[in-house]
Amino acid sequence: KKKQEKTNKNNNNPYFHTFFSSRKYFLVQMEGISPLLSSFRAQRQTRGNESFNYMGYLIFLSVSFLFSFTAFQGVQNLASSLDLNQSSGSTAVAVLYVFFTIACLFGPYMVEKFGSKLCMLVQQIFIGILMLGYLYPYPWILYPSAALVGIGSSAIWTGQGDYVSFIAEKYAKSKGLELTSASGLFQGIFFCIFQLSQVSGNLISSFIMQSDRASSTSGDDKPSQKAVNFLFLVYIICDVVAVFIIALFVPSKQFLQNTSRQIQLQSNPNDDPTQDDVSFIKPEEDETNLRDLASDQRKTVVPTKNTGIMQTILVLKNPKLFLLVPLFLAFGFESGFLWGDFTAQIIKKSIGQSNIGFAMAVFGGVNAIASITLGKISDIIGRPIVFFLGFLSHFACALYLLLVEIKQNDYTTIFVIAGVWAIGDCVWNAILSATLSGCLNKSEVNAAFSNLKMWQSIAIATSFFYSNYLSIDTKLIILISSLVFGIISYFVNVAFFSLESRN
Repeated sequence: KKKQEKTNKNNNNPYFHTFFSSRKYFLVQMEGISPLLSSFRAQRQTRGNESFNYMGYLIFLSVSFLFSFTAFQGVQNLASSLDLNQSSGSTAVAVLYVFFTIACLFGPYMVEKFGSKLCMLVQQIFIGILMLGYLYPYPWILYPSAALVGIGSSAIWTGQGDYVSFIAEKYAKSKGLELTSASGLFQGIFFCIFQLSQVSGNLISSFIMQSDRASSTSGDDKPSQKAVNFLFLVYIICDVVAVFIIALFVPSKQFLQNTSRQIQLQSNPNDDPTQDDVSFIKPEEDETNLRDLASDQRKTVVPTKNTGIMQTILVLKNPKLFLLVPLFLAFGFESGFLWGDFTAQIIKKSIGQSNIGFAMAVFGGVNAIASITLGKISDIIGRPIVFFLGFLSHFACALYLLLVEIKQNDYTTIFVIAGVWAIGDCVWNAILSATLSGCLNKSEVNAAFSNLKMWQSIAIATSFFYSNYLSIDTKLIILISSLVFGIISYFVNVAFFSLESRN
């Protein structure tokens, strides 16, 4: 009798069927949602709080990225200046971006195959493995863990763009807003919280190293191995928190779609949403029907000629994207110089290794503020002017570093350069992303973002590989040249787009 009662209870439980009746939907739920939280979310959404829920999911996702990239950004800024004995921090970062470059070809395919939630979750686990690699910096541990993070980097950023766009669309429908307005709001909130990872990650490293320096009797600025190990343990804890947040509080897209259909069915009992979308599974269907449905779906899926890896390559035939490739490369060279040479050869020599985090925290704080304000400014004065201001900020900083030698303990100059550099970096991050979304078809946007990350990672890997062999002046000349070619390519793209619109 008890067994029969349990069976009846399971038959009335949609999550039992979702988990155990279909392999496909088992993976969907493993991708995104805790069964203990799912019914709570469904109840909240049926109370008419859909818009509040979508904003909440955005905040949870952003905070998860904040914790995870607190660890990643902090380590990336210190990699070139740390003594790792048998391993090299610069080489590890270069390996990461080489694999990032290759993985960009697979980014859209991985998100389509496994879902945006699972891609983001797995990459955060990979970042934790990388922290373990720095904690035990043997070459056979550090370099493979860096390769894992490189492989997952394309998927996490493609998945982030896909997921935020999806919940922004749902939010716009629930609030009766335009999609472009909601997308700009959601991306601005996400990147504002995300850029705070530069602040948190670098402040953590600076406070730990400053404390170690104060307790040291040698007077050397080099941190002790005990302090370095403690720093990486703190970063590992941050990443574990990020994994729990995204696993428990950020639902998968499939769950949100099914919940929306349930709400629609409750509000309109005569309107069955399953007739228009075969991906919705009725709870009362048995295991056989579910398997048949999954089989039918696999048979009816017809891949297009531009799916998978080829989509990332074929989208370059669009001249509006191809003309932006020099700008993507300039973005990569400035990022590589910032993370590798500016920290190790300029900040460290001027104000010491223990203060690298404070300077980069200034960079992150200005970047977070600019992420909110520059989008609004570009709506008023136009994106080309904002792009030119971003170019001027990087060009002026690079030219100053080339012509002027920064003195010892010159905190003011270091912090000003970090803040001005952050303005240009925000332009490449936020305004360039908006440009890609606006000048390409919706079907090409994911492949365009993969191209952005691919060319950027090529330039970053190149800059880290030649970091140990070229002088700082030569690197600055390469950076300035790439910036000039990049801004020229952008204005050629603007002219081409304007001419095409006029015709």
